[in-house]
Amino acid sequence: MKKYLFLLFAAAFALSSNAAKVVYSGNGVLTYTESTESGDIKIIFQKCMTNKLFTFYQVYLNDKLVNSAATSDNIGPFCTSTGVWMGGNHNTPQGGPKPSANTVNINVTVDGKTLKAGDGANNISVLKIDVENEIFYTDDKKFADEFITYAVSGNSIEVWCAHRFQYPNPMSVSRYYGPQSMFPATELLLPGFGDNKWISLSGKKEIDVMKSDLPDFSTYIEKNANGYQAVLKYNEGIGDASCVKGSDGRVYLFRNYGGATGKSYHVMMWNHSVKSGDNTNWHALYTWFDGPVEDTFREGAADPKFVYEGYINGEPTEITVLANGKSTEPVAGIEEIVADSETVFAYAGDNKIVITADAPNAVCVDLTGKIIARGAGSFPCTKGIYIVNDMRGRSVKLIVK
Repeated sequence: MKKYLFLLFAAAFALSSNAAKVVYSGNGVLTYTESTESGDIKIIFQKCMTNKLFTFYQVYLNDKLVNSAATSDNIGPFCTSTGVWMGGNHNTPQGGPKPSANTVNINVTVDGKTLKAGDGANNISVLKIDVENEIFYTDDKKFADEFITYAVSGNSIEVWCAHRFQYPNPMSVSRYYGPQSMFPATELLLPGFGDNKWISLSGKKEIDVMKSDLPDFSTYIEKNANGYQAVLKYNEGIGDASCVKGSDGRVYLFRNYGGATGKSYHVMMWNHSVKSGDNTNWHALYTWFDGPVEDTFREGAADPKFVYEGYINGEPTEITVLANGKSTEPVAGIEEIVADSETVFAYAGDNKIVITADAPNAVCVDLTGKIIARGAGSFPCTKGIYIVNDMRGRSVKLIVK
């Protein structure tokens, strides 16, 4: 029997090293709780914001609310050059009565097993939520399909987000905020920015990191009396800032609107045009903790670093952010294994990828976010690394040699 070497997101194989609990109520509210060395975590997913999109709504650290989408977005919206906002918390026209997005599909799994509304699970390692949204322009024509996977374990939410653009005419996106958050911080750390010190947000209106000043910026870290939040943007897909454009490079990679609003975000697009058939993706990690493992920024060290503990695929992982803005970017729960082709829903052969009939709705993308294939079948492709998501809670990373 022929065997193939591949890299697999190991949610289905993860050991239950932690003891998280999930309750999926009959009314569609999904609650995740876990006690970690970094604090007790409770995360609530539900349909929320103006457009009633399914995403994480509230996050509690040690019973204190530290992040809430009650008034704004955790997963960001698009704004076109015409001034129209779509997705997230935005109706159209701006502030108008018409929804600009909706959730069309939700799939929940715990350690690879499907969880239905009305059920619960104990002693789990990884909660995975696949969400499909539609985003519309003001004329009711679809702007994009949005595919988001949330992998929740320990004190972290790992996010993969992809868009397939559908609008019939080219559209200029003036800005798109991908991983953003609503954490009412009193202090902000932007490794690599300015003099590399913690910034007091008292009285601050806005703080911006420019692409030309810090192209390797990866992580913002916020603090208040209840704890810390870190949001890491991986250098994958449009997370490499290739879609953040300006004639002189003076464009934003990060923005913070001050401690009062609690809104911070990584910028994924700035002055970037999209057309029907284009595809993009990004990858991020949200983490909440009651204290860092190490923080020499606070001490004013000559070559400071910030170290905190997050969870990847159910396992605690130390993440280090350096004085140049770069992060260690921990491996996203990937294990290298050899498996029989009959036991998986997708595998790599010679100059091709095969998606089995077990995954009729699967999507295969390359590392730029371009969709290579959809559905079951055998698809020719060049040498490289590809990700296949079956849109039902499983993802596989394949190497074509």
